[in-house]
Amino acid sequence: AQTLSETHDVLVVTRTQETPNGQYGVSYTQQGKVRVAWIANDYQDLVSFEMFYKNPAMDRLFLRLLEEFQPDVIHFHHLFNLSLGFIDIGSNQGIPMVMTLHDYWYTCPRIQRIQPQNLQLCPEVDAQLCAQCVSKWTSGLDRIPWQDYRVASLLLSQQVEAIRQRSRYMLGQLL
Repeated sequence: AQTLSETHDVLVVTRTQETPNGQYGVSYTQQGKVRVAWIANDYQDLVSFEMFYKNPAMDRLFLRLLEEFQPDVIHFHHLFNLSLGFIDIGSNQGIPMVMTLHDYWYTCPRIQRIQPQNLQLCPEVDAQLCAQCVSKWTSGLDRIPWQDYRVASLLLSQQVEAIRQRSRYMLGQLL
């Protein structure tokens, strides 16, 4: 980003869990010639597993940022903690896009395809195994109460179908 900023205007859009301006508040910092837009999201309004990867509130903010910045191209590095809806928004705006893939997040909800119990690479992406893995990963999130729910019970209630739905959506976004 710094190198590109020598000849282009660059805006980096990222997420922060800090919410001094409230949930989904946007704050800006400047790093060299690069402007950074920080979108606050602490997941307090999470009501579905889908919101981990497709968040309508984040999408609306991204559209607003695009309308303000008017980029010639969008380079996605990672949409984790943001929203895969950003891809649709860029496409609908007719903005050329490129994506650099850094890990397995698009196929694995836990990002690395590593089994936590033995630290071995998952041999295949299987919704049943993924659901078990995700349920272990989210158990620590029970500290966040949401609308009479707890995170783990919310995710466990429809976990296998939610994993399958995520996989279909992720694949569709990458094609």
